[in-house]
Amino acid sequence: MTVCKIGAIPLHTDTIYGQKAYSLSQLNVQGLNVPEGFALSTNFYTEFLNYNRFPFQPNQYLSHNNEIMDFLICAQFSEEQKKQIAVIHQMLVQHSGDSLAVRSSAVFEDLVGDSMAGLYDSIVQVCTYEELEQAVKKCYASLFSDRALSVLSRKGMDFTHHRMGVIIQKFVAGTPSGVMFTADTIEMDSDVIHVNSVDGYCSQFVDGALPSSFYKVAKQTGEVIESHLAQGSKSLSPEHMESLVQTAQTIEALFEDCQDIEWTFQGDTLYILQARTITTMRNRPFHIQWDEPGESDFTWFRITEQPYPPLVQEIFEMEAVGYHDGAYATAGRMEYYADIRNHNGYFFARLKDMPNRDEKRQAFIEYVDRLFAEGKHIFFDVVLPQLQTYTNQLNHYIGKDLQHAEAVTFLEVAYDFLRKATELHDYAVYGGRYIHEFETYCKEILEDMRLEQTFDLVYVPSQLTKERQQLAHMAEIVNQNDDLQHLFETCHYDEILYARLSKLSTAEVLLGEMEAYLKEFGLLSKGFDNELHPVLIEQPSLVMAKIRTFLTLDTKEFLHNMETTKANKQNLVDAITERLDEESRGEFLNKLQLAEKAFLTGDNHNFYMDSMFRSYIRLAVMQAGNILTREGLIERPDDVHFLRFDQLMDGLRNHTSYITHIEAGKKLIAEQKRMLTPTFIGRAASGPPPHPNQQATANPEEDPHLLTGVSGLRKNVTGIVVYGIPRVLKEDRILVLPHGHAGDIMHIVDKVKGLIFAGGAPFDHLGILSRELGIPSMYYVSNVFERLKVGDMVEIDGVQSQIRRLIKE
Repeated sequence: MTVCKIGAIPLHTDTIYGQKAYSLSQLNVQGLNVPEGFALSTNFYTEFLNYNRFPFQPNQYLSHNNEIMDFLICAQFSEEQKKQIAVIHQMLVQHSGDSLAVRSSAVFEDLVGDSMAGLYDSIVQVCTYEELEQAVKKCYASLFSDRALSVLSRKGMDFTHHRMGVIIQKFVAGTPSGVMFTADTIEMDSDVIHVNSVDGYCSQFVDGALPSSFYKVAKQTGEVIESHLAQGSKSLSPEHMESLVQTAQTIEALFEDCQDIEWTFQGDTLYILQARTITTMRNRPFHIQWDEPGESDFTWFRITEQPYPPLVQEIFEMEAVGYHDGAYATAGRMEYYADIRNHNGYFFARLKDMPNRDEKRQAFIEYVDRLFAEGKHIFFDVVLPQLQTYTNQLNHYIGKDLQHAEAVTFLEVAYDFLRKATELHDYAVYGGRYIHEFETYCKEILEDMRLEQTFDLVYVPSQLTKERQQLAHMAEIVNQNDDLQHLFETCHYDEILYARLSKLSTAEVLLGEMEAYLKEFGLLSKGFDNELHPVLIEQPSLVMAKIRTFLTLDTKEFLHNMETTKANKQNLVDAITERLDEESRGEFLNKLQLAEKAFLTGDNHNFYMDSMFRSYIRLAVMQAGNILTREGLIERPDDVHFLRFDQLMDGLRNHTSYITHIEAGKKLIAEQKRMLTPTFIGRAASGPPPHPNQQATANPEEDPHLLTGVSGLRKNVTGIVVYGIPRVLKEDRILVLPHGHAGDIMHIVDKVKGLIFAGGAPFDHLGILSRELGIPSMYYVSNVFERLKVGDMVEIDGVQSQIRRLIKE
């Protein structure tokens, strides 16, 4: 069946008619008023494509989406389809003034776990048959909009199932209209209803064309707890409010979940235009089962925002063990180490005292210093060779179509590599220690040498610096090419942008540079949270965001800064060696070489470890996923997230099917996402967890508006303070951070005016980045988190090594 009346859609056909049409039909069956109408199934859409000999393949959707949209708008319905559409038009438009609403009902729309609201087109007040034909085709075309394809691509949706049903209904010219949520999704309160209304059509609320009124209503009693009436608007009548509350409860009971409902009144009759599950609501209880007696006596703080699926849980736990062992062995930067527990897929941590910390730390420092005395370096001569033993083996498997046994070995070695990399992380951090010894040595020769000059002297381009240079070069290519510049300016979705480059003849040079870039930096990872994100060689479109960042920067200043640093370095080397005899020069040059290695540790350990050590496990896991999918043991490669390593190995070795197991795992994660997760569990907390480098209380005699530190760049800047590294910055800000050892600001660097660190040094990862980009930074600022608050206006004075809090008038 390709056309069905709303209210007569058979059960369990949501994948044929789309969830939106299926839900409306269920509401109609339950006796609720739904505008009269019909649903065109996804089979109707497929027949339309076949009749017009749709020439595009799924692998062309991203690159040719504009052509596809034009093709669909210009395509023709078959004679049989035209008859069916004409019958619908004749039945629904019977009087002068009648009109229709044509709505999308895509396969990927209004799902329980992901609504994708507003992704596709709806057209209202359609009158003539010709307008109806065109409206249906516009809905079809919206499947291929930049935004829709980009969202689906990022979610890993399979384009071979990219289809749409369409709803054709009588347009109800009702007023008032609006949207109601059967729960408060901010306070996570399912006992209230939020009602938004306008004195007009529902589409005028959705589009923001009219000002809206707001009502907070008690679900059980119908009492209006709070209301805000838009200027010039009429208040909802008690009768209308009662009807809305009763209908909300009915729909919620039908779908057994909180609902987002579009509605309108025509006279006293309430019509439901749409109902979908609220995907952001968390109202499930969070049950805790402690592993060991006494655990509940401690305060455990939640450290993850989303529940992790089984594979990611196992990786996170293994990393935690590695970091724990490394921190314990080195008694590194912190006074504590973390103990973690998994409850309902969420991770909680507490800080544990490190026994014999001072003795262990001193012993490790002595070991590192002995290496320095032998001309060896803890990162380059101890840590990196161990990592390269693994990576040399792992690189053999990349880019190949592996057999089962090879995939098993790839997984095993990648797992061992990740464990070793996390264990050695704190070892690597000590690699920068020698710089301070070298600085003291140099000051005995050049007494007035500043920290900024020490940076110049030890500076060597790191792997991440080389990456930034290549990105700056690609940005220059874009800026010098009108076609590329226009494409980057007008195409806002990176997946679409990258796909369109292949069609652009003038993009050949840029694509060549990208290919070279990916050979050297393609194993860098986007990140890690509740999934293993793709690495660059898997998803080259990720490079587009990196290039965009450099399009907003002054790349000439970036390159000039490095050339200036290089010249300053040579001048300093000359100034020092001129004061030394031949034997002392050799000693200085040897020490300089070791100091350069110490400097490179800041960025290079970030490159080889923080930015890349999960990349191999990601590639190995996805290789296994591809094999299991081809053999029908799982449905799609990403489903491996819902297996543990032993199950992954079992599938490869014994051809075990895990489809049912994975479906159960997905349902469990969906349930865990709906849980109202506590900030902490166990003993009641008196405040947030102590920061490992918690500072002493400020001296009351200090000037409250003046802070001092160590300047990394003799440059001044004024800006507003924000803590941490935000995901998005819309305005210029100065970031306040504990240290610059880790983290990345490249995604917001065009808005970062300055950096202030409680500790850290210019030789840390963020210190190197800020210096290359000419961003003023201040280090070792005592009590900065107590004395500067978010929103404070401050001036960083890089010349005087001061920070002034500017008093607001």
